[in-house]
Amino acid sequence: MGAGAASRKTTTLESEWSAETAPEWLVHALPAVLRRLTEAGDTDSTLLQLPLAQLRLCWALNNCSSEAPTVGETMGRLSERMGVRQSALTQAADRLIAHGLAERLGDPRDRRVVRLRLTRAGQQWVAERQEMRREAVRRLWLALETGERAALLTAVQMLTAAAMRIEAGAHPVDGGDSGDTKPL
Repeated sequence: MGAGAASRKTTTLESEWSAETAPEWLVHALPAVLRRLTEAGDTDSTLLQLPLAQLRLCWALNNCSSEAPTVGETMGRLSERMGVRQSALTQAADRLIAHGLAERLGDPRDRRVVRLRLTRAGQQWVAERQEMRREAVRRLWLALETGERAALLTAVQMLTAAAMRIEAGAHPVDGGDSGDTKPL
């Protein structure tokens, strides 16, 4: 389909959306797109079936690893950094440890403190997942036409700005659910 046909189709579809139907469609469409971008390789692999909480913990530990790779991070700091209860974080940590992706360490200065870090296998797993994600996004980018690339970048910038407004406690820009809101 050419850029003109895609543009006409988008305009036609936008006129059909309401404040109720657009968010409902997005609830299903956005995760489906993200799954296509992030799932690659052996989708039957146990490690690719990790729940979101465990994946988030892996990414957080990976970010900590770049700051202090041998020390690990305290559960309290991870809990604060990720915005989750420490009990939920402990459950996710237990499962990562069971998969061999993370390990607990004692703190040499305070025996009451428990630290968590990725194992070498965990670091390698995260690196492989990041590369798979980059490759999927590269393929998506190459599949887009020039105008579609610009539209995608604009849409993601708008979504980012809207998410930041929501986090800051801002009210909807259109003043509420007037029923005539259209998706990006």
